[in-house]
Amino acid sequence: MKWLALLSGIPQLEVRYRIVNAASESIAFLSKRHRGIGITPAHRLDLPGGVVTPVSLECGTIIGDRGPFAWPIVRDRKGCDWDLSVLPAPADRHREFVYVRDFPEGWCGARNERTGSAFRLYFSPRILPSTWLFMTFGGWRHHYTVVVERCGDIRKDLTTAHRRGTCAKLSSGESFTCTGRAALED
Repeated sequence: MKWLALLSGIPQLEVRYRIVNAASESIAFLSKRHRGIGITPAHRLDLPGGVVTPVSLECGTIIGDRGPFAWPIVRDRKGCDWDLSVLPAPADRHREFVYVRDFPEGWCGARNERTGSAFRLYFSPRILPSTWLFMTFGGWRHHYTVVVERCGDIRKDLTTAHRRGTCAKLSSGESFTCTGRAALED
């Protein structure tokens, strides 16, 4: 189930999810929440910190080392520091796919440096401790966007997460609930 609520008097949307295991046996699952953010080179990715690791070096065009790295600085393919919060020009056709964990605070988003406006997602790092960032700056189908995916596990597939014992599990009759907010801020 999914509930959406516009908060009165403020530009925020509250989103609540509830998963109920109605089966007679336990189930394993991955909790992932996708949010696409329309960006331009005038934006900066806005995270309070955290630890960055590439999902796969083959998926990206920037990072040249498996890390981990302290947000936002990573090592690029030439061995130099690269600031992931600064967005490259579309003509460079870059893309990157990373996950970020160990957030010091429960939010992430993007800020337009020209206008000062920001889009932020607020969440519980205890329930959804990681974020995937799929970033394409013209390098995937010529799109220029960032997909922010709050997740309970960094694994790409349930089979791997289940084998490693890192996915969420629900016994028969149990439920999983998480709430977050999307906000426009000045």
